[in-house]
Amino acid sequence: MPGKYEGGLGPDDLDLLYNILEAELKRRRLSRDSEQAKALAKILINRFKSGVKAPDELREYLGRAIFRRGS
Repeated sequence: MPGKYEGGLGPDDLDLLYNILEAELKRRRLSRDSEQAKALAKILINRFKSGVKAPDELREYLGRAIFRRGS
């Protein structure tokens, strides 16, 4: 159950975030090892920790993330 683990991410949380990130990386055709992928992961985790838990909201937010050249 999401949010069950106080102060951290539980297994269900990690599974949710992983699936959202993987879908976004595929959509953007990014390697998991790229700097953009790392930035997207950080954005996603921070958004989740800020209280946004709904998968659709997380997907939409991540989908709107834009990088400047050199990022």
